[in-house]
Amino acid sequence: MRKILLLFLLCTLVFSQTPFEELREKNKEKFAKKYDKKLELIGDTSVYLPETKPNWNSSLEYFNYEDVISDGVEDIDKIELYNLAMRWVVQTFNSANDVVQLSDKDSGNIIVKGNLSSSDMYPGNEELEEDPDFKDNTNWLKLTIPITLDIKTKNGRYKYKISIYNRIESGYRSYGGPLMGGHIPLSSTTKTFTNLDFNEYTQTVRSKTDSKFPIDYYDIVDKKVQSLITSLQLSILNEALIDNDDDW
Repeated sequence: MRKILLLFLLCTLVFSQTPFEELREKNKEKFAKKYDKKLELIGDTSVYLPETKPNWNSSLEYFNYEDVISDGVEDIDKIELYNLAMRWVVQTFNSANDVVQLSDKDSGNIIVKGNLSSSDMYPGNEELEEDPDFKDNTNWLKLTIPITLDIKTKNGRYKYKISIYNRIESGYRSYGGPLMGGHIPLSSTTKTFTNLDFNEYTQTVRSKTDSKFPIDYYDIVDKKVQSLITSLQLSILNEALIDNDDDW
């Protein structure tokens, strides 16, 4: 009997919880209550928001931006619009020769496969904040967003279509304190965008885990793409005005 008790005590000493595990257990109930309160505000966890988001195709689950532009270019022919669009591609994308998949002047068609990127700091894990050795922990996340851009030109108008299906995530988690400090790299992973990325329930509970952050993917993608579209439109319009007054 004594041997059994001794073995039990040894196992307890050897396999006792680490300070971080003890901290997690101590705060488990507190954080659970906080997230339960958030879920009460959301309501039915089966409610999806993707259907309400412009340029997100919730049926096929991909971003789709497309429009036909004629304002300001009504008097420009197909070939000249093609040249203006190609000039913008060369100025916008690094290594244009590598990203341009199709450049057909006769049909007025350009297809580009390139990347948009975004990086930002996000709050660290709240449980770690309670431990002075992991105080001020933060997450740095870089998103690489592959896009396919299809531009078609006709006399007096052009059409663009931007398609996005996935993202590449990388970055690191940093931490600091009186006894230790440093950063932990996060492995680079490719993830397909799905409706779950835009479900308010998913976005709320995501921050309960150490490896995920409460990120608004839609907002990041939309801002980047809208900036790209604005750049394309302004470039073609400005270059068209310059070419029409090309007296030098």
